[in-house]
Amino acid sequence: MAKWLLALWLAAAQAWASDAAVVVGAALPETGLLADLARDMKRALVLWQETRNAAGGLLGRRVELVILADRSEAGAAGRLYTQLMENERADLLIGPFGSAASVGAAAAAERARRVLVNATGVTRNVHRAGTRFVFQVPAPL
Repeated sequence: MAKWLLALWLAAAQAWASDAAVVVGAALPETGLLADLARDMKRALVLWQETRNAAGGLLGRRVELVILADRSEAGAAGRLYTQLMENERADLLIGPFGSAASVGAAAAAERARRVLVNATGVTRNVHRAGTRFVFQVPAPL
């Protein structure tokens, strides 16, 4: 829990100086083999955004959720997460659905020194590289 709060604080601190929304980005499969499994993750992120904004946002700023579709293609994760950071100006990243996609997303986040909260990609390969900006949040059993 403390790592999750630290990750949110770090991401929000990057955008603290302006009144713009805190942009939270993720790439999820809306089509393809993993779409049915990831549907609830998208619903949870939208619910979190609505709940946070109803409670005053994050550090007093509105939360804007940007979700890109990865079509269940793990190889697209690195490119999509780079797009989230560069084009969408994401302050905080939520990991993609699945271990294979998480490896690419984590690499992109590390290169950009951007916090990525990873909940569904449980592979150890993400952390073997000595990541500093990727936080693993285990899903409840």
